[in-house]
Amino acid sequence: MVIISLQKIKKLFKIFLTFFSIVITLIVLKDYEYSKLAYFVFSVLSYVFILLIFNKKMFFFEKFLLIFLWLGFWFKYSLSEIFYSRMLESGPSISSSNENINIFVNELLLISSFVLLIFLFAIYFRKFLTKDTFKYYSFKLKDKNKFFWCLFAVFLIIIIYLCYYNFHYEIYQRGFYTINKINIFITTFVKWSLIYGALIVLSFLLNLEQKKNLNNLLIFCISILILFFINISIFSRSMILYGALVLYVYFFYNKNNFSISIKNIFLVGFVLILSFQSIFIVNDLRNFKINKLALTKDKEDRKIIEKKKILTQKEKSQDPKIVIAGFEDLIINRWIGIAQLFAVIKKKENLNIELFLTALNERKNLNRKTFFESQFLGNEKIDTNDPLLKINDTFVKGNTLPGMIAFLYYSGSKIILCIGLIFIYLLCYFVEKISISISNKNKFFVSLVSFLIVYRLINFGYAPFDSYQFLFSMIGCIVGYYILIVLSKKFKIIHN
Repeated sequence: MVIISLQKIKKLFKIFLTFFSIVITLIVLKDYEYSKLAYFVFSVLSYVFILLIFNKKMFFFEKFLLIFLWLGFWFKYSLSEIFYSRMLESGPSISSSNENINIFVNELLLISSFVLLIFLFAIYFRKFLTKDTFKYYSFKLKDKNKFFWCLFAVFLIIIIYLCYYNFHYEIYQRGFYTINKINIFITTFVKWSLIYGALIVLSFLLNLEQKKNLNNLLIFCISILILFFINISIFSRSMILYGALVLYVYFFYNKNNFSISIKNIFLVGFVLILSFQSIFIVNDLRNFKINKLALTKDKEDRKIIEKKKILTQKEKSQDPKIVIAGFEDLIINRWIGIAQLFAVIKKKENLNIELFLTALNERKNLNRKTFFESQFLGNEKIDTNDPLLKINDTFVKGNTLPGMIAFLYYSGSKIILCIGLIFIYLLCYFVEKISISISNKNKFFVSLVSFLIVYRLINFGYAPFDSYQFLFSMIGCIVGYYILIVLSKKFKIIHN
């Protein structure tokens, strides 16, 4: 078994990111068609931006913001330039004949650099004003083996049942919306439990006995399997993100060293295999469901659907080009940020406060395009008369989201963009502080809540006022965790 210090691991990652940033930047600059100075400044700021994740005094929400913004802006922009030979050809299309293309791209890099500077300023200003340093710790069980395994077994049974119930009755599956007659309280409970509740309980259980349970491979493997079942049930391809979060806490929970052992290698491999397998399974389930639903359509619609034949995962796996394109899309195009901001900038003449307020008042409507799609993507989105859009009582539709940066820039005002981003930063800061206090500094719980909030903000922009549901869900998570602590102490299951 090889032991590596945490400081050495950070140093190795910094060297890799430095090398990666320099190489990619030089490759892009070699044949860059627009302002090389603007791109160079953007790259330098992005490099400084991503290196901050190694600072031990950073909050979880700051690290997640840094990672998602770096991936959605510099990473996506640069790799799109290299692999698509045309800036963001994979996203909102750019016409090479457009006379204003240089102006648009330069403004895009200017706004992107401005966004990075705002967050850099906010982070350094927060570090200057506050001395938020604390060590995470966990509760201890009165009877480790008996209570922990009983709680874990009950939790596992409940989650497996909820996954089956959701899958069978199609209560919540991403990309689909099925109108059913199940009681709204039941559907709300199932949806909240699978998206938030299960993760909160899992964070509580994994934190119960730090010294013992964090070294128990079986517990973490079961936890990863729970995430796998949940993602399959809700048709989500985001397991790799949650798996990475679990691995991060597992390896670096108040530890100064990392051991390269068979156990740790197995756990990393287990997460990667299940994460990619979940993507294949979810893709296949979505295609199977659409094909199955299509059989219920009339002949005319079935002919249209047949022309748009959806390949099964088996057919895809036999075509290397499709497999490569799929991973390329997952690695480069999956991230929200610069492509959506560019789509907004291209319609610069339409940007104003009135447009921003109109977007704020958008309401959820499954029968039409989203505000972002109709105003900024034009005909680049699916036809709303497509027979695949609604099949019987099931709507088949994924939404293109602008993200918080592009949404704030609907106003066309850098001042509103700045104020909005600072407000978002302060909101995340106070929520994480509350999470730290409520959970008695449970690193699992705090990181999870911060991740959920940042992920939501990065994917923000559709029917904004419906975010009250997410707000209540977060309140439910914090209150629910507090109740778990109170009950556990009352029944003398845990002690400080």
